[in-house]
Amino acid sequence: MLITILRRTLLVAWLVGLPLSLVRAAEPSLYLTIEIQVKPGMRADFLELMNEAAVDTRAFEGCQHFAILADNEDPTRVVFYEVWKSKESLAAYRAWRDETKFGEKLGPFLAGPPTSHEYTLASD
Repeated sequence: MLITILRRTLLVAWLVGLPLSLVRAAEPSLYLTIEIQVKPGMRADFLELMNEAAVDTRAFEGCQHFAILADNEDPTRVVFYEVWKSKESLAAYRAWRDETKFGEKLGPFLAGPPTSHEYTLASD
């Protein structure tokens, strides 16, 4: 996959006349899921808070995609699907959220600790 991206990048650079020495291989993105169990009866308020916060998340440097998924069968389950430019951009985002004490707003909604998983794109 990375080889294909590099070949396409080099071809486009050649076609538009860029010096190939200026072309760098694309850094693979970081894919992330975070699953949250919300206290019963609190999902609507939780989603309202998260949709408001999502505006800043999506605008944060390095955020390539941010989706909030509400489980159709379990009204207490919410999953975040995120794509970040790099681990460093995700770390900067998390540090900013810590500085703004956003976690304190989430605490009353949580039925337990969130679980998260990081992924590398295996196929597109």
